[in-house]
Amino acid sequence: MSLLHHVSLERRYAIAHADKRRVVYDPEIISINPTGVWIPHNVIVMEDGTLELGKHFHPYREMFFTPTGGFDFRLVDVDAPENKRSIQLDAGSRIVIPPRIAHKWVAKKGSVIIGFGDVPFDPSLMMPYEGPW
Repeated sequence: MSLLHHVSLERRYAIAHADKRRVVYDPEIISINPTGVWIPHNVIVMEDGTLELGKHFHPYREMFFTPTGGFDFRLVDVDAPENKRSIQLDAGSRIVIPPRIAHKWVAKKGSVIIGFGDVPFDPSLMMPYEGPW
């Protein structure tokens, strides 16, 4: 069975308050995980709406939350590359990606994404994925 069935997507996640003026997210809820707390990895602000990021996989789980904008994620099970999935990550959404799932994304200009992992960030653990998307 493909690991893609372990990808989770939660929409309108961690909203503490919303009205006509604003949306307020609770940062503690963003990083809650049933087995512990996620370790912050990065905050990325997309200045260009054509940039493709990711194109890799790793041996740990990764979670992304977007407070604003939108992201088009492409996911591939590296052990069964015929298993693919596309996910639209809208503002207020959180996605959890299991180990060995290759991922890449393109975002709308001005979008923001916050990345977490279940281990400290170590770029040497990222493996490029050059297979079919």
